[in-house]
Parts: sequence; structure tokens; C-alpha cells
Amino acid sequence: MLSQLKYSNREWQSKPFPNLLIMATSAPRYHIFTEKELKKDLKELIELHKRCIKSYLVSKDVRFKTRKKFERLYDYYINNSNIRDFFFLPIAIFVQAAVKDQLEQVRPYVHRESKTKKRKGRVRKR
Repeated sequence: MLSQLKYSNREWQSKPFPNLLIMATSAPRYHIFTEKELKKDLKELIELHKRCIKSYLVSKDVRFKTRKKFERLYDYYINNSNIRDFFFLPIAIFVQAAVKDQLEQVRPYVHRESKTKKRKGRVRKR
């Protein structure tokens, strides 16, 4: 490992962060997942997203016929290449945008948390 270093011993000691170079040169370059594993992962992500949407639609008392229509609409719009863009959107916003055909406008949406956190009020004893 030390024979792979670019610097001699004296130059090496004069560098401000010598460990950074060792870590950068000694790390092997390989792919963690194969294409098959990535496709399987994306497929599972789509199935999870479908289940979440189905659960949301059931909670809103949407009829079975309408849920089936939305499922076909979902299959039309969402595939392996764009699931990561829409996965973290709030479900209500995603459903509205899909029905209104505005998914491209919602793609850069970032959920903003409120700036003021609600604090529990102090209970005074009497």
C-alpha cells in the first residue's frame, strides 16, 4: 500500500492531511449493486408507493372503481426511471397532481417544515 503513494516519505510528512491521500488511493472501485438488483429495488419502491397511495385513497373513502382508475393512471405516469422523483412527495399532493396532469410542475417540490416548533405549554399547579 505504501508503494502506491505518489510522494516520498519527506514530502508525505510535510502534507497537511496525509491520511486523506491514503484513503483516496487505497479505496477499491467497484459497483455495490448489479443492474438486476437495482431494477428489483425500484420495483419494490413502486409497489410500496402504490400501497401508500391505496391506503390514502381508502382513508378518503374513494370508491373501488375510482381506485382502479387511479391505479391505471399511476401505471401510465410512474415507471422505474422517475419513481425516485415522486416517492418523497406528500401523497395528497401527488394524487392531486396526477389527476390534474401536473406531475411535471410538482417534481421540484420540497416539503418545507414550519419555522416555529410548537411547544407544549407549561401546566401550572394550583
